[in-house]
Amino acid sequence: MPEVKLAAGTMAVAALSPGDTLSVRALVAGQVAELVAHAAADPRERLSTLLTGLAEGAYTLREGMTLWSQEYSPLLRVEELSNEQHDLALEACTPWIARALGNEPVGTCCWSSFRAWLEQEGLPEKWVPYPVGIFKQAEERDGRYGLAPGSSAAGDFVRFSAASPCTVLVSACALTTGGEPGVPAIEVTWND
Repeated sequence: MPEVKLAAGTMAVAALSPGDTLSVRALVAGQVAELVAHAAADPRERLSTLLTGLAEGAYTLREGMTLWSQEYSPLLRVEELSNEQHDLALEACTPWIARALGNEPVGTCCWSSFRAWLEQEGLPEKWVPYPVGIFKQAEERDGRYGLAPGSSAAGDFVRFSAASPCTVLVSACALTTGGEPGVPAIEVTWND
């Protein structure tokens, strides 16, 4: 079973077959991970957090829910989670968001990592989907959104299973970090 330990600003890519599992575990408190998925047959078919939220009646992850593509196909299922604070609405961290929030990213932003993978697949940046923000929390004050510190405690995890052949990208957020630069903060494991 492959295992990758990600420092903030780095990414893992896993090719999954139906029934394969993928786990994302926080190694340090406060770290956020961003997850996107693409259909193996055509990476233009991608996870839709908007459709998932509507179909599942949820704005966060919960056990038993399905993560859907924009083509109404099931990609992943949430099998188990130890933390219920996740986000389906916010965009991946970007250099622009970092500047707007007055933060300095630690490594490569999630959006940039996802974009680089899509370029390898021959797809333009418009195909970067909104991610599942694992341990990500939106903060609202006075009608404005912001990012709260990640909700993860060391050891918190989410385990997914593949509902269809897909490629899953997991990036350790460069903005909402729990660790020091270069220190592993997220562990990703999956079936080989």
